[in-house]
This record gives sequence, C-alpha cells and structure tokens, in this order.
Amino acid sequence: MTGEVVRYIYLHGFKSSGSSDKVRLLREMTDWWLDAPDIPDRPVDAVPWLEDYLGHICQTYPKDEFVLIGSSLGGYYANWLARKFFCPAALINPLVDIEDLAPMVGSHENYYTGNCFELTQADLDILATLAHDMTITIPRVILLDEGDE
Repeated sequence: MTGEVVRYIYLHGFKSSGSSDKVRLLREMTDWWLDAPDIPDRPVDAVPWLEDYLGHICQTYPKDEFVLIGSSLGGYYANWLARKFFCPAALINPLVDIEDLAPMVGSHENYYTGNCFELTQADLDILATLAHDMTITIPRVILLDEGDE
C-alpha cells in the first residue's frame, strides 16, 4: 500500500453517463487515472450494480489509493458507497433529499446514451433505504454551488 491516491472514480448524475461533458473536462484538465462507468439509469438497477462494481474495486486496489467523485445523484451514491466501503469521497452538488426527485417520476431519456427509462416510486424507495448509511464518518469534500455546471 502506498497511501497515495492514484485512482479516481467518477459517478455521474441522473440522466447522464460516464462520457458526459464533466468527465471529458476532468480528463482534459488532469492527468488522473479516472474511471467513469455508465451507471444504470434506474436506481433499482444502479444500487446493486454499484455495490458489485465498488466491491470489485475494493478487492483490486487498496482503499487509500482511490477516491470516489460524485455529482448530483452520483454524489448521493458516492456518499452512500463511501460509508459502506469506508473510502474517501468528493461530492459535487450532491442530491441530499430524495423528495427532490419525486417530481421526476415518469419517463426520461438519458442525455448521452439515448436510453429511455421510467423513474418509479420503487426507485425513490430504494434511494430512501440508503439514507440510514449516510452519516459522515470518513473524509469527504463537498462542493456546493447554485448551478450544476
């Protein structure tokens, strides 16, 4: 274990992808090793996928050698995963209150992939179950601004 951060894992927000403009800018502005996976659009699919994904990362690399970066809904996921897997996270305008997504229940299209999907009450319910794991007990950086970009 080197203890030096060498990997960054970017978790995108709602209706976005690992090939978003934010990811492109991060890659252009840094020389980081940056993984930006395409997270499933629906939280009922994303939550188990993220657990498997980060579980694999934790088995492959020491936890002190990577940082989660999450934006919006990805920030919500990063906060939950950081607590679950005890790893550091940087949260960029993270979703804090699941009720903010309630008006979004319905049909959507992913901005980058074109995938059409339904956000349902079941999706909000699974996000709400993660809230009890949100206590901040490990290193976090939280960046807040009025605009998302």
